[in-house]
Amino acid sequence: MDDIAALLRGAGLDVASHQQDRDSTISVYGKDVTFQSVLKGRVPTPDVARDFMKAVTTAAHKARVEEAREGEKK
Repeated sequence: MDDIAALLRGAGLDVASHQQDRDSTISVYGKDVTFQSVLKGRVPTPDVARDFMKAVTTAAHKARVEEAREGEKK
């Protein structure tokens, strides 16, 4: 899940600079977990977030492929 963190940073969303909403986290995960735990895959993805995580993972993969292609052109 480090790819997700990298994708978010690439989109200008540095996790370290955002405040976590504890109540929302507990609502989704059933307990208080850190952003880092979520982004590194240390906690199971709840059903409500599966489609989102799949979309982010797919986007991260596409970004890596595109980055590799750009690197080959140089």
